[in-house]
Amino acid sequence: MINFLRRILSAPGLLLVMLITATVGGVLWVVKVTIVQQDELFIVHSQEMVASGMEQRRQQLVGALREYSMWDGMAENANRGSVNSEWLRANMSGSAYINQSINIEAIVDRQQQINYLLVDGKFVPSDTKSATLKRLIADLYPIAKFYNPYVKTPSPMGYVRVIEQGKSVYYLVIMEPIVSESGTQVPVNGRLLLFASALDDQWLGTLGENFKLRAPEIRERASKTEPNLPLKNPQGVVQGYLVWGLDMPGHTIFSAIMPYVLVLLGVVVTIAVLLGRLASHLQSSQLAQAVRLAAQGDALRSLALSKDAIPTSEAYAEEAAALARGTLQLPHLSVWELSDDRQSLKNKALVEQPRGLSVFGQSIERAHAPWLFDLLDRKVGLVVPRVSRTDNPGYWVNIGGAGALLAMPTLVRDQAIGLVLAMSPWPRQWRPDETNFLASIADMLALSIESQARKRAEQELAQRIYFDQLTELPNRVYLDQKVQELLTNPQANNQYVCTLVNVEGLVLINDKYGVATGDQLLVSVAKRLAHFCGANELVGRVGDNRFALVLDLERGVNLPQRMDMLFGFFSSPIKARDTSLPVRLNIGVSYVQGGADWAKALHNAEIALHSLHRANRENAWVEYSIEHHAAEQQEQALREDLQQALERDEFFLLYQPIINLISGEVCGAEALIRWQHPLRGLINPATFIPLAEATGSIYYIGLWVLKESLHQIKIWQAATNNKLTVSVNVSMIQLEHRGFAEDVSRILQEEEVDASMLELEVTEGIALSAAPEVEENLAHLRAQKIGLAIDDFGTGYASFSYLRRFEVGKLKIDRLFLEGVPDKRRSANLVKMIIAMAHTLNAKVTGEGIETPQQAAFLRSTGCEFGQGYHFGKPLAVADFTQQLNKIYRVPE
Repeated sequence: MINFLRRILSAPGLLLVMLITATVGGVLWVVKVTIVQQDELFIVHSQEMVASGMEQRRQQLVGALREYSMWDGMAENANRGSVNSEWLRANMSGSAYINQSINIEAIVDRQQQINYLLVDGKFVPSDTKSATLKRLIADLYPIAKFYNPYVKTPSPMGYVRVIEQGKSVYYLVIMEPIVSESGTQVPVNGRLLLFASALDDQWLGTLGENFKLRAPEIRERASKTEPNLPLKNPQGVVQGYLVWGLDMPGHTIFSAIMPYVLVLLGVVVTIAVLLGRLASHLQSSQLAQAVRLAAQGDALRSLALSKDAIPTSEAYAEEAAALARGTLQLPHLSVWELSDDRQSLKNKALVEQPRGLSVFGQSIERAHAPWLFDLLDRKVGLVVPRVSRTDNPGYWVNIGGAGALLAMPTLVRDQAIGLVLAMSPWPRQWRPDETNFLASIADMLALSIESQARKRAEQELAQRIYFDQLTELPNRVYLDQKVQELLTNPQANNQYVCTLVNVEGLVLINDKYGVATGDQLLVSVAKRLAHFCGANELVGRVGDNRFALVLDLERGVNLPQRMDMLFGFFSSPIKARDTSLPVRLNIGVSYVQGGADWAKALHNAEIALHSLHRANRENAWVEYSIEHHAAEQQEQALREDLQQALERDEFFLLYQPIINLISGEVCGAEALIRWQHPLRGLINPATFIPLAEATGSIYYIGLWVLKESLHQIKIWQAATNNKLTVSVNVSMIQLEHRGFAEDVSRILQEEEVDASMLELEVTEGIALSAAPEVEENLAHLRAQKIGLAIDDFGTGYASFSYLRRFEVGKLKIDRLFLEGVPDKRRSANLVKMIIAMAHTLNAKVTGEGIETPQQAAFLRSTGCEFGQGYHFGKPLAVADFTQQLNKIYRVPE
């Protein structure tokens, strides 16, 4: 050792070399220690950023899932006995895959069976990816089945490794029960919603780009030399490790200075100093980026949480603009909405500092800023670090003092509906995190717009499904639901009655005053009925002119008293479109014994109501009884028999002679239909004619009467050589039929009878008909010289103005006016007035119901041309009428 030291001391060059070597070695050691420390710090920061980014992704997945899992529409259509696949295809159509890169969306029942499945945004059979889904469900379901989303606890979420086609594939998976938005408990048999996002090459590439990672990948084992993060499933079991490489600045510098460190110590020292400064700069840069990402994540989380709390899209846009501008620390940030014609943008939110950048106002036309509309047409973002106004001045118009631009379109269902615009007064490089953040703001706005549009659609749909559009009262469907809730309430021990209210005469009001007047009348009736109902009572519209009430018979108020009160509510007329209309009601009542009895009670009330119609009563009420049910069944049976009576040849005609009061001759006959039922015998026309009109069969029965009577009158004319006419009653339903006049003309030609031999009798109801077919048919009939007569004149609605309008040729005075004639002066004067007024309109008159010679003489003396009644002859069968014609051509008084 002593000799070795002596040799060194004796050789100054060697000493110098050793000193230099020691110095260089010491410097290198110091440099190496510094580099190792900086690299370790760099790795720690990288792990923190990646962990923050992955946590942000987890929160985005939670928000995306709860858009669907906590939704009334989803709960209603997914938690039913079998899922509503049609509804799910319309409302769960892959937007989560487009906007959030969610590869698997599955609805799972409590038996861990898949009921609905979307893979990469497309509906697929439930057995698709069965092995993968089985593993995902197995890891998530044991926790998710007990999870309550109403309690603020972490969602069942984790990373799961599966084997697909012999390769390991990792998914970020979340599963939560499907619940309603306003509930508090999870349905026991409710289904669960599973979202899974694949950690595939695209995801790894995006992660590497965002956080400047080199070759990120997922391995089954952790790396001892590279940064990594464990991927754990919901049970905490590690499924794999996210491993990535970093371009370590220390190693790069160390390799660079190594060849020169032995040559020049000063260079080594200088490089060491530079290395320290560079490491410090990188540290500061990474810390600044981590701070920015954390601020951006906080802003996005705040915006996601406030989405449902902010009522309008405008307010949400203002909140988003304020958060984005504050986070990016830019002088200008604005939100714009594209018009339907895609030619202009309307400002929804604007946050800026006074730097002269606001150059648009509240709207932008396409010609004023083509660079904005270009990105909307192409559905891409616009990143401009430096605006060059001289390169394309026709394009960069209306740009104001902006030096740099950043714009991202708002896409809803792959359609640009607006944009988010950020501007800087000076040129600058836009960082990737700023671009991604602004794109996320645009996506959040799109989700908000979709969510609010869905809620509006749900509200409008509920209004259309459950409420009458005219009166805004509950319709029959919703009324049934409310009745069930009311009657099944264990605290509801009161006695309820079903009250069916029918507004009479609505058809006549519509015909006379117009449908708008009738609608306004129904609205007013609905308001009075709603005002009449008290607490624990219901009202709804169940038909065109029909309302149903559920009334509570309170202590001390019985059913007759409530009905008197109800009629009292309608004692005064209702004013509808400047017309004062009295309200005529019929009411059927039936007691309700319980929720299951509601449908029966409503049916019984309707049967009771029909009994009032059969009795021709108005402004009356009746309580259901078993007799009403029997009458209803009998009427229904008669209605069914009537449909086949014409085919079975059960109708026949009687003919009542019509006398010329001046000459005393038989001048014609009125054809009267009768129905000989095989079991019930002869049925009164007053019974079956209304049924025929209600079923529509009156039209074909009327044509049969017309054909039979014309055929018979032709035979009598030939036998007597007299010009006889036949009168046939015509229903309003026949006159409202478009082809009625043509059918009459056809039958006249088939029977070879002159049209002047036919007289059609119509009721005064034509005065209230607004159907254009009525006037068209009457005009065609008059053109053929067919006679028209008003039957039972004076008992209906017609006035002489209507007689002039329809140009009828004859009036038939109803038998009621002849009672007491000629002894009662008032009746006699009224008959004289009718005859005189008819003559002023060039119309002839027939007196009906003449039973005495005195009535016949009185009518003859007042100028009445024709007479009809038992005094001259009752309705006769064909053989009897033929016998009378053969014996008598002049009828004595």
